[in-house]
Amino acid sequence: MSKRSRRLGRRVARAAAAIALCLAGAGTARAVTYSGAYAIRNARVIDGTGAPATEHVTILIDGERITRIGHDLDVGDRQVLDATGLTLLPGLIDSHVHLNSVPGAMLRKDPRELYERLRRTELPAYVAAGVTTVLDAATPKDFLAWAREQVAATGAGPDILMLAPFLTPAGGYFGDATMRGEAFDELWEPIDSPERLVAELDAARGVPGVVGTKVTMEKGFGPFDVWPVFDANMRARIREEAAARGLPIFVHSMSDPEHELALDLAPKVMVHAGYQDDAPSVETLARMRDERVAVISTLGVTDQFLIKSEPSRLDDPLLRLVAPPLELASARDPAAWDAIGLATAELSVPTWMPRFVPRLSTGLYLSDWMLRRRVAHAKDGVRALRDAGIPILMGTDSGCWPVFTALFHGFTSLREVELLGEAGLTPMEALLASTSVPARVLGIDGDVGTVAVGKRANLLLVKGNPLADLTTIRNVAWTVKAGVARTPQDWMASAGAWP
Repeated sequence: MSKRSRRLGRRVARAAAAIALCLAGAGTARAVTYSGAYAIRNARVIDGTGAPATEHVTILIDGERITRIGHDLDVGDRQVLDATGLTLLPGLIDSHVHLNSVPGAMLRKDPRELYERLRRTELPAYVAAGVTTVLDAATPKDFLAWAREQVAATGAGPDILMLAPFLTPAGGYFGDATMRGEAFDELWEPIDSPERLVAELDAARGVPGVVGTKVTMEKGFGPFDVWPVFDANMRARIREEAAARGLPIFVHSMSDPEHELALDLAPKVMVHAGYQDDAPSVETLARMRDERVAVISTLGVTDQFLIKSEPSRLDDPLLRLVAPPLELASARDPAAWDAIGLATAELSVPTWMPRFVPRLSTGLYLSDWMLRRRVAHAKDGVRALRDAGIPILMGTDSGCWPVFTALFHGFTSLREVELLGEAGLTPMEALLASTSVPARVLGIDGDVGTVAVGKRANLLLVKGNPLADLTTIRNVAWTVKAGVARTPQDWMASAGAWP
């Protein structure tokens, strides 16, 4: 074992001990909770419709629902949550997460018991960060039931939607054990025939929370074609079979040529904007707009790599609250970043290429110049999509491939909102992309996505005004989930995650 590996092992051991201490102390602080019939008074409200913010608003909540909104309402003998100095907006919707994936777990080789413990912390981390709904974009067959059981047991977790089945060709992207690892070992079977396609689509029928199927159109991370994609005949068959089941298609594609192929599927949503290494063509933008395709941003997939040279990002108080110490330790470790670079480079070249090639290219891939160039390209791509009139949904790919260490559950959603602003969206556009736009696209806008009478009380209250400074979105004071209001600290403690 190398010195670098031994150092990583020692850090993992220390962080695991910290987890045990934190879990042992969870729940000792006095919790403050509002539920039942209560009022939120004197809030600045951004209602998610695009209307200007309204000051000094009172909102009455009864059970899980908003029952009245106005000024100077009579609150009677209700408890009152004083929102002076706070901005209230709809609970955030992260439209691309992987709840079964623990950041860095594959790199650290976490034992199963530790992996399960870390996985349980992900659900309260979302509500602690103001995220009240998530779309799991590639859920293993039996995972969703487990996640919903966890949320039901503690009340601490987001509403969970699901894409199923996950459709990739035999030998394709995420189609073998090299990428799947233990986190995705029960993912849907690769598609090697029309019969397999029909069987997998039928297996997803009737599963609660399924809002679409996910299809991969990923040829490779770099200049080489590494994985096969579905040919024209199979793309037509997927489109036909999904339509017959009323199942919208969500496509994983990252580059302009891949997006062009993806459009043959008549997709509802592209689950990545992509464009880290190229730019959208006028023709692709026009097709997306004319065919009413929405796009999920996932800028954080590239932005996470900048933590390598900006480790001070890991000092954010909310991040330190919601992310397990073990994950934070991995994200700080230079040896871990080297391993991530090598693992990514190895997946970026064909199997026939000599293995010394990815080793030599790792330094370039993780160079600060290259990383910043790719982040800038990705932001330019999102701005071009917005300018073309294509709906943008906030989504992070949190969890993602569990070799990556810094796509933290919950907190990364807030960073993604900021990245949308950095990409050129106005603060209002960034907030709508995180609330009402995904609610409409995902078909849940009758219940969530805006602040309105009769809707579910899934709300976020932050200190400051995100329309004036979008970074205040991370100043979470309270999250209201299904009518229950708690501080971030109390959401984490209520699930026995952290003190």
